[in-house]
Amino acid sequence: INAEYMGVLSMALKLANVSNCARPTAMYLKWVNCLVEEFYCQGDICRQLQMPVFPFQDRLHPQVRRDQLAFMNGTAIPFFAQVAEVLPDVQWLLGTLKQNKEHWQEM
Repeated sequence: INAEYMGVLSMALKLANVSNCARPTAMYLKWVNCLVEEFYCQGDICRQLQMPVFPFQDRLHPQVRRDQLAFMNGTAIPFFAQVAEVLPDVQWLLGTLKQNKEHWQEM
């Protein structure tokens, strides 16, 4: 397997991993709730073990809006934009992603 092929496979795997924020809004928000609860459970365990709790894992100080916007601006949108340059057929995902970003901006 050549390096270019592996690069495309790696990109596709990462795209699948972060794809929830590019799903239709109703489905995306269901995933957000599941992910937030998973992160909070991790934070609860860290707190019980007297380990540091990352801000996105802290159910005592929820910041879902801030965290989602940070993820979209810092990771998802730049990554999806790069993928769309290589695979133009996924360009439409950027539109859905930006609609979901607007959901949080309007809150």
